[in-house]
Amino acid sequence: MSFMSLLSRHYRLVKSEIKVNYSDYTIMLHHDMGMKWSKFLKYYLDEAIRGVPGIFPKFEISDGLVVIRFNARDAVGNRQISQSTNQ
Repeated sequence: MSFMSLLSRHYRLVKSEIKVNYSDYTIMLHHDMGMKWSKFLKYYLDEAIRGVPGIFPKFEISDGLVVIRFNARDAVGNRQISQSTNQ
């Protein structure tokens, strides 16, 4: 999640929202960079998130939005997943 924080807080390339319902996470990354940027974020974050054992993300993308959903219940070290919202 630190990469998303970097994009959101430091570079201001995306506005992120993180919603947590027990162990179900929904991360929304809003931007105005178009479909190519959404595809880049999807592929980059898919590889990064799949590096966490037990996390299997699902993505939805559009011209200005990337939505990532996953369940952290079976993740190794799931206490380390941040529940803060970066805007």
